Amino acid sequence: MSACILLFIGLFADLVLHGGRGIIMIEKKKAEPAAAGGYILGKKRYFYMKKNKVGNTPMDAALKYLTSKARTVREMEDHLDSLNYGEYEVYQVVERLKELNYLNDEKYAADFVSSRLAAKPLSRRKLQEQLYAHKLPKDAIETALSGITAETEAANALQVAEKFARQFEALPVEEQKNRTMRRLVGRGFAYDASRSALETVFGSAEGLESCVGGEDDED
Repeated sequence: MSACILLFIGLFADLVLHGGRGIIMIEKKKAEPAAAGGYILGKKRYFYMKKNKVGNTPMDAALKYLTSKARTVREMEDHLDSLNYGEYEVYQVVERLKELNYLNDEKYAADFVSSRLAAKPLSRRKLQEQLYAHKLPKDAIETALSGITAETEAANALQVAEKFARQFEALPVEEQKNRTMRRLVGRGFAYDASRSALETVFGSAEGLESCVGGEDDED
């Protein structure tokens, strides 16, 4: 394909990319063939967006992956990699989705914490583990968790303690304390916050010396 034709296509490249087909954004005036494929404009090399075996471009696949729910940047990269798209193609698509705010790790982390806490009380540590499981960067996680104060953590621990105290009310008091304590620790609450919650619910936290380890029952 001649440089003139490439230049003509380049004028419409950004519009074409919106539809998930064609080539990546072009800004310079002269295009030259690149030995590794695609073409060179100025100091930058651009590549054609190739279709995979099922006939989808990486932008097609990315938009389809976003249809059901929001994704993190790393999740999107891993998904496109699994479909055997080229590294540079994946990079260009991810950067474009970030520009369009379709991928935003900071917003994803903040929304995740908000929605999880709205559903049920969770410890800061448990939320942190869940955020890391979504392959979010450390700074995005720390920012999202910054709003969870010691007071918030204590209030969440108390809600969990009250729930399990009701669940175990048929048991002897000491057994209630120990089982409730294990559930709190298993859900990631610090020992001090857990003990304080038990003191509020049962009036005393005595008899917990033998309570070691935790039980995590995500219901």
